[in-house]
Amino acid sequence: MKVKENRTVLLLSLFIVTALVILTIMGSYAFYQSTLTTKGTATGPSVKAGNLQLDFADGTSNVNLTNMIPGDSYSKKFTIKNSGTESVKFKIIIKDVTNTFTNKKDVTITVKQGTTAIKSNVQFPTAKAAITDTITLAPSATATSYEVIITYNSTTADQTGDMEKKLVGTIFIEGAA
Repeated sequence: MKVKENRTVLLLSLFIVTALVILTIMGSYAFYQSTLTTKGTATGPSVKAGNLQLDFADGTSNVNLTNMIPGDSYSKKFTIKNSGTESVKFKIIIKDVTNTFTNKKDVTITVKQGTTAIKSNVQFPTAKAAITDTITLAPSATATSYEVIITYNSTTADQTGDMEKKLVGTIFIEGAA
């Protein structure tokens, strides 16, 4: 009698565990499943997207400046190409920032699109920050040129406290609404 009772308890336990596993799998599938509903043509829906390509003239997105003296400027040139089918909105960002300057306001950034300054005299940040407002780039077969110019501005104040200081960062783009 005891063996039959143990077998019944074992089978019932096995059934409950199996049912719980099946319910968990079904619940997880429902949780992660998503549906895209679009209004398409007779041939089906279509999805359009932008596709940005960022190329640096010197092959790197890194900025690593040391031993700047007042009046020095550093230029970082790159192109951005939208080979997608829709316009894309983005901001130019600097991240992974190290700014050891004491007089932080003395180091500024100017950003040019082609030959036109789109942002001027922005203080070099101390943490990840946008260095432009939102830029909209239409699809094009050609790339648009950009230049980030970092300047250690000469002032009438004593700037010896900033000797041997450094500026480090990585320039990249981030989608914007």
